[in-house]
Amino acid sequence: MKTIMKYFAFGILALGFVACEDDKTYDGPAQIAFAGKTAAYSYSGTVADTTVVLSIQLIADAPQRDIAATVSVDAASTVVATVPASVTIPAGRYTAELPVKFTYAELNTGANKLILNLTSNVKVAANYNTLTVTITKR
Repeated sequence: MKTIMKYFAFGILALGFVACEDDKTYDGPAQIAFAGKTAAYSYSGTVADTTVVLSIQLIADAPQRDIAATVSVDAASTVVATVPASVTIPAGRYTAELPVKFTYAELNTGANKLILNLTSNVKVAANYNTLTVTITKR
């Protein structure tokens, strides 16, 4: 009986390892998205030009080719910022950096909003195609 239980336990353990080997967190079509829906930054004193780096991510296996995305500033934004019109997720990578530059002197005191929209020839995740960045000047 001990021998049977030992083989049974070994078999269950082996199946557990095999079953975990192919586990995936996401198994849908490749999508890109902003890394979040919102981001917040706060500045005080005298700051000259400031650059914040935002992330755009791939939701899928690493691509075999570059994935290009277009970024646009929404008309409802209250921040004047320099935003690259496009960004590329390089082949084999999952993220790309989006540097956004603004001038502190041009911010209004209090909360300022920068709203960015993401488009691409690859599917864009519907819930993460817009990013609202709040920049607070104290």
